[in-house]
Amino acid sequence: MLERRTLLSRLLKPAAKGVGLDNVNWHLLRHSNATLHDSIGTPLGTVRALLGHSSSEITRQLYLHSLSADRRVAVEKLEALIIGPKSDPSCGFEQRALPEFADAAGDIGRGDRI
Repeated sequence: MLERRTLLSRLLKPAAKGVGLDNVNWHLLRHSNATLHDSIGTPLGTVRALLGHSSSEITRQLYLHSLSADRRVAVEKLEALIIGPKSDPSCGFEQRALPEFADAAGDIGRGDRI
């Protein structure tokens, strides 16, 4: 049986370095584990239990970190809620205009339609 320091130095660090990760340690893995669980929607109480914390506040305040992809998705969802879906830039104004006004594109000024 390997001790955790031996496991870290002989197996984990060389494997991490092989894929381009430096400074890997157990604490980093705990933070990563908690953050990834949060990202996939694991309930906070479950993450707390997995990490062995006595309080969910410790888990939330110290171990959960925001992922850039999650922030981007959150902003896009809020934008869609407030503004609506993004319009297709390849679609011209005439195609996006309301049908009753689309045929009036040539009308300029008051004209006799008012």
